[in-house]
Amino acid sequence: MPSHLKCCFLYLGIYHEDCDIPIKKLIRLWIAEGFVEIMSNRRLEEVGGNYLQDLIDRCLVMVHGRSSDHKIKTCRMHDLLRELCVSKAKKVNLLYLETTGSCHGFDCLVRLGDKPWLSLKVVNPHFHLAIASRKCRTILCFNMVGNCDYEWYLHANSFKKLRVLDLSKINFRLGMPPDITDLVFLRYLEIASSKVLNCIPLWKNWNLQTLVVTEDDNGARRLPPGIWDLPQLRHLEINHQVPTYLPKMVQENLQTLYWLSTSQCTVQVFMRIPNVKDFGIIFARCQVSSQGLNDLWCLNHLEKLRVRGSYHPLHLPPLFPQNLKELTFERTLIPWEAVNW
Repeated sequence: MPSHLKCCFLYLGIYHEDCDIPIKKLIRLWIAEGFVEIMSNRRLEEVGGNYLQDLIDRCLVMVHGRSSDHKIKTCRMHDLLRELCVSKAKKVNLLYLETTGSCHGFDCLVRLGDKPWLSLKVVNPHFHLAIASRKCRTILCFNMVGNCDYEWYLHANSFKKLRVLDLSKINFRLGMPPDITDLVFLRYLEIASSKVLNCIPLWKNWNLQTLVVTEDDNGARRLPPGIWDLPQLRHLEINHQVPTYLPKMVQENLQTLYWLSTSQCTVQVFMRIPNVKDFGIIFARCQVSSQGLNDLWCLNHLEKLRVRGSYHPLHLPPLFPQNLKELTFERTLIPWEAVNW
């Protein structure tokens, strides 16, 4: 197996048993870790997709779910192959798997040593968790239910080399752990609430490629200062309308953006995000016109469009990007071929 495929295969060990593995996220994680080679005239996501297909062709990964256009959406690993993957990753000192239920009492100290990948399955929200590491590069958390009322203690030297941080399954009532700062090498950040962003100086994170906020904050709808100044930003997914603080300079690398309101969808804004492929628009209540969609022709690379709100699909604008393949209205998926022009 080529070295780049071997790294991608071993990285699958971060997913716990019987986990559905979302393809889009997996490839983003591979890119953040630096497993995906840069090739001229090809997007990193496209190259990463080829890596995944290689693993599928070698019967190391099983296709589990597909989207409406038959693209792979989720995958899984056979139990025996997962055991092999985890065993190999541990043997070469890459992976540390932890379940909080395996700790005694309410205190759990995770000593990673030189292991760069931590996969944490949190089954009890009432834990004092301390993570000590010298070379931690990835932290992913799974299966957290409810809020986390207790402090997490994270040694300051734990995060100097951190590239991936996924705390999306944890809602910190007491705020983010105070030691999560100066993440200058961070490339992938996924969290539950944008309130947490106030604790992380993202303007320092020049390497950040992906920012995902999974929950609506009911009023805390703001982006951190400097987010549009990050030159490597490729994917920005906020589960509510992005505030009026929009980019002033062209974002050449940006490929995913959720969500903008119809009032923000102007030619001026679209010209600053020319390479977006995956895009979401929120329509105001009772809006029936096609305002907000009329200028989408500017996005020549747009492939997937999601429209949220009371907009009726019959009010389609006359021009759409020629590469558009998938159009979604709220929860109803309309295959592009089914749209009657």
